[in-house]
Amino acid sequence: MGHRKAAATAVATSSFVNGHFPRGRGLVVLLSSIAGFLLTAVWSAQFVDSTIGDNVANTLLGHDAKDTPIQGIAAGIAFAFVSGIAGTFTACDIAAFGAVAPMLGSTGTRWSQHAATLEPVGWLAVGMIPVSALYGVLVGIIGTRMPQFATAANQPGTLSSRGIQSLLVFGVVGLVMVYLGLAALGLVRDPFRRVSQRFPNAPIVFMGVLIGGFLIGRPFGLFRRMFRDAAESHNPLYGAAASTLQSVATSSSWPYCSSRRRTSPAAVCSGGSPRSRAGSPSSPRSP
Repeated sequence: MGHRKAAATAVATSSFVNGHFPRGRGLVVLLSSIAGFLLTAVWSAQFVDSTIGDNVANTLLGHDAKDTPIQGIAAGIAFAFVSGIAGTFTACDIAAFGAVAPMLGSTGTRWSQHAATLEPVGWLAVGMIPVSALYGVLVGIIGTRMPQFATAANQPGTLSSRGIQSLLVFGVVGLVMVYLGLAALGLVRDPFRRVSQRFPNAPIVFMGVLIGGFLIGRPFGLFRRMFRDAAESHNPLYGAAASTLQSVATSSSWPYCSSRRRTSPAAVCSGGSPRSRAGSPSSPRSP
């Protein structure tokens, strides 16, 4: 009875923290850490980038995406969108979808589930597009002098400038996501506790900013090829359009994927289903 009463009075502070904290939170952290480590051990970047990514891009473009020159801005825009779709299954996107999925709709009919995901995905775009576009502008202005375009191979015991850029970007993004995960468990303070009272979509917009940052550090070969074409053109508008399309294309499948799931990770942790929580007074308010 006491547990039910505590659950009934749980208060959601933001889209990230619904107020329903699992028992044995230390064990959850430990198991999550072990699972993450094991995933890094079995994850095959070669399979995801080449077997899946390259084949998807080759099929959609109708030619070899890596060896065929990009002829003009129109071809570059098409290449950006296709390479974004091809990069959907890279590691950072899988991690981002795992974090975003509990925030998207999952109840009702299939069509209502699709509709329910469009608004939060739109708020993701609000944070994602400015970051992607700004980086594309910098690519067009600075050109191939940026660290991402370094072609030197990593030597044993050293990192190329491209590797350092990737390490720094994803290191920061990873630390932020770890903190947000601890906040979702109630182990640290929710950083969006106050701002969500006035702007309930702020956490989703912030997640969009993190996803936009993926472009800055991502080592996916097709992305580097597109950015090199934009850098060599010295056209900031082309760089902005191409990088924005890549981000949008990469996340374009998320509404479909989220509508196919039946139970969110947040529901599993809290011991209930999204449907059972939707009607409780402690549920996060709609965006």
